[in-house]
Amino acid sequence: MNDLRIAWRMLSRSRGFTFAAAGLLAAGIGVTTLIFSAVDAILLRPLPVRHPEQLVRFVQRVPRVGTASRIPVPVYEALRDRSTTLSTVFGEFAIDAALSEPEPAELIRVHLSTPEFFDVLGVRAALGRTLMADDAEDNPGTPPAVLSYGFWQRRFNGNPEAIGKTIRLHGNQFLIVGVTPREFNGFAADTAPDVRVPLRALLLITDDFGKRPQDASLDLAGRLRPGVTAVQARAECSVIWRAALDRLPSEDRERVSFDASYPLQLDSLEHGVSILRDRYSAALKFLIACSSFLLLMVCANIAGLLLARSATGRQEIAVRLAVGATRARLTRQMLVESAILAAL
Repeated sequence: MNDLRIAWRMLSRSRGFTFAAAGLLAAGIGVTTLIFSAVDAILLRPLPVRHPEQLVRFVQRVPRVGTASRIPVPVYEALRDRSTTLSTVFGEFAIDAALSEPEPAELIRVHLSTPEFFDVLGVRAALGRTLMADDAEDNPGTPPAVLSYGFWQRRFNGNPEAIGKTIRLHGNQFLIVGVTPREFNGFAADTAPDVRVPLRALLLITDDFGKRPQDASLDLAGRLRPGVTAVQARAECSVIWRAALDRLPSEDRERVSFDASYPLQLDSLEHGVSILRDRYSAALKFLIACSSFLLLMVCANIAGLLLARSATGRQEIAVRLAVGATRARLTRQMLVESAILAAL
């Protein structure tokens, strides 16, 4: 405590130096922290789901388009039923739908999920419940809907009484059964749909397809079984995928948004799908390198200021040595001053 009091008194006597040093440190630490927060959110942070390192995504590399995941529903069913390297296969289909109730009306993003979606990801609702396997059945009554946390806050002001109310999509009513956690975006790392409904409800929110949900193409993923590698899973799934495609009627192949001429691949889904990552990963890496160099320069400048300040206080240091202060005590005193500057 005595060292703290002395260090604070000395820094108070040199307020110009103290404010300059603390300001430089704040700028360097602040910029580095800001850039690292973006890098962590987009490049490093895993999906907030159960064992994200086991998740893989079915994709194709299409020239001039990039990475695409558009797997026909019959192929999803074949992979789900026949794969031995994946414990389960699940997916979702994204579409824009007109929300007319509650007012005001707007166009929102809706994801239609397969029955296993929430169960395999191990995600529990922040409020109410998520979609379950029973919701995939063509039961009579109003089909269920799960709101995203952001949509719930925006349209219902975070009111818990939203559970049990209905929304109207494309002229059809859906019963709100739950709200997903704030950090959960599904496959994505940086974007989230407004509402999730069962895949069977596809024909209730759009007229763009035939008479069956099988006419849609899914963004498809799976969970590797313990001890199975992505290479092994890809070898098996490619065989199942090709066989399922060969069994598709020609009219079904024309309806689905899918090109079978490109091979099936399995990408890791540990960090999710991110548009920002695809576009700005190189820029973010460059920025974190620059901010680290900036912090190094700040530390070097602070060290120079401290050395200059020590040089002007040689006489004081000599006096303290003369009256019995040890080198270790003086070193400790300087370290305490540096700690106070860092704390400020």
